[in-house]
Amino acid sequence: MENDAKKRPTLKWTALGVAVVAALIGGSAGAGLLSQDRQVSNLRIQAQHRLASMLRQTMFRNAKVAFLQPASVKKRGPRGPRGPRGPVGPQGPQGPQRPQGPQGPAGGFDPTKVAFRVTGDISVPAGSVTANLSAFCAAGEVAIAGGYFTTSGFAYDDRPTGDGTGWVVLIDNSDSSFSGHGNGYVVCAHA
Repeated sequence: MENDAKKRPTLKWTALGVAVVAALIGGSAGAGLLSQDRQVSNLRIQAQHRLASMLRQTMFRNAKVAFLQPASVKKRGPRGPRGPRGPVGPQGPQGPQRPQGPQGPAGGFDPTKVAFRVTGDISVPAGSVTANLSAFCAAGEVAIAGGYFTTSGFAYDDRPTGDGTGWVVLIDNSDSSFSGHGNGYVVCAHA
């Protein structure tokens, strides 16, 4: 009688048997494309792994269980070379709107910081190259543009001064027998 009790399966072993059968049936669902022999081999390997996992979880929590692996299961080989870089992914969505920053200093053109300065009427003698129509800025200003007007001759030098405080205009009236007059001007900005 005591011998018969040892041979009868317990509830744990019955549940374990049902789990193994379920693992075998469930594991075969995706193997439809494999050959018949390979299906059986794969099912055996899957069943062994599932059985080992279930046994570890239920009966042998503190004991180590070692199962022999079939010869068809090989250990992992050496690592292969790195594959090529994949394509660039799509652009991500736009980020959230950030709060507005503090107001910056006022900018733009301020006409109160610009001055237009004109020389008085200057004589341009006939046959000379000595007429100087240069105009200069006030102290604390810099020249940003300049020019001239003359009734006789032409400018052979029309440029800012070396220190940037005025505009040089030199008139050539050497080919004329007529005297004239002119004005130089400069546009200045507060430094």
